[in-house]
Amino acid sequence: KIDILGVRIDILTMQEVLERVKDFLDASTQVQIATINAEFIIAAQKDERFRNILNYCAINTADGIGPIWAAKYLEKKINNFKSLEKNVGKKNHSPNLFAVVYRFGYSIKLFFRLIITGASIIFWPSYVKSIIPERISGVDLMIHICKIAEKLNKKVFLLGGSSGTAKKTAANLKLSFPDLKIDWQLKINHWQFEASISDELSVLDDIKASQAEILFVAANHPQAQYWIEENLNKLPSLKVAMGVGGSFDYISDRVKRAPILFRKLGLEWLWRLILQPWRLPRILTATVKFIYEVAISK
Repeated sequence: KIDILGVRIDILTMQEVLERVKDFLDASTQVQIATINAEFIIAAQKDERFRNILNYCAINTADGIGPIWAAKYLEKKINNFKSLEKNVGKKNHSPNLFAVVYRFGYSIKLFFRLIITGASIIFWPSYVKSIIPERISGVDLMIHICKIAEKLNKKVFLLGGSSGTAKKTAANLKLSFPDLKIDWQLKINHWQFEASISDELSVLDDIKASQAEILFVAANHPQAQYWIEENLNKLPSLKVAMGVGGSFDYISDRVKRAPILFRKLGLEWLWRLILQPWRLPRILTATVKFIYEVAISK
């Protein structure tokens, strides 16, 4: 695992994650899984509850090139800088010229490291992925877990999503996995997770009645993670719960996903910006602000 701005990310391949999911489905415990992107990490800086939920999750995967890049950028930690500043200039209690030059040289080194690791995303992908080997997105992981559910005869429940999307998502998943047992809820949608208590109790009753073992919650962060934390222990049949953001939109074909080339180059954010320009503030948070915060932390 690696820590990025106080958020834990597990260094796992997709196959390793799926093996753990199989173990969870056979265990008596209940677990939450998160796919961490740059937006999550930035949001967790000011939201201690959200950060604690993420760090308590059974699995945290890197969803996006941001965390993968940050893991490589933060790989080498120079520990002698503090000891140097502690020891130089002791006699006169003033900054030593050597310390000033060292600080400047260190800053230049970090700047070039930022440029090199950033450029390697496109020109040398194997370099930037030498710490976290692959991106594991929410939508890809959800599809793979549904494949496991079909094979192991486990039931899936879909909660949230834009209006009517959950039903279409279930239908498309059934096309890919004909024997998959799946149910869904249309009373709470992607934009209305602040439901009244009566609606929430109705949702809990529906999930209990379904006897589902796997729950996918399609809502914005941190609402999805809050909801799972608050309600997972009220749903005894569930073994695995996961917030999946806008994954229902992709699986239902409501939103076109980025071409494979964009995904491989870590440019899915650019594709989203082209299709959904209203996402610009969120994309700036996941790119410019994230890079700045990681660089400052280094």
